[in-house]
Amino acid sequence: PSSFVQSVQKESFQSKTPRETTQVDGVVENGVHDSPQYQCVDIVLERGTTGLGFSIGGGTDNPHIDNDYGIYITRVIKGGAAQLDGRLSVGDCIVAVNGVSTVNVAHQDAVEALKAAGGVVTL
Repeated sequence: PSSFVQSVQKESFQSKTPRETTQVDGVVENGVHDSPQYQCVDIVLERGTTGLGFSIGGGTDNPHIDNDYGIYITRVIKGGAAQLDGRLSVGDCIVAVNGVSTVNVAHQDAVEALKAAGGVVTL
């Protein structure tokens, strides 16, 4: 399955063409999907000398938002891979790393998935 980043900030939505989105049984593949509540985007980052260039918060053991166990971007580091790419923002929700779901996982499990993802990481 594809990996997605769920954007919870409407102002960070990106424009798309109909060709960029394919939806099959509620699963989005190859690009961007948006609804009234969220937008999903495949983002591929190359790990730099400073890592991926963002910090995360959340998880089943430490919700970042009350009653929401998602893994959220809490900081984008200036000059890091995420900031240079320009698509990730504070408040975005990481729902998978290289095809491994980060939905309803403990914070440390998400950290480990990011660490183990290798040099090129798909979110």
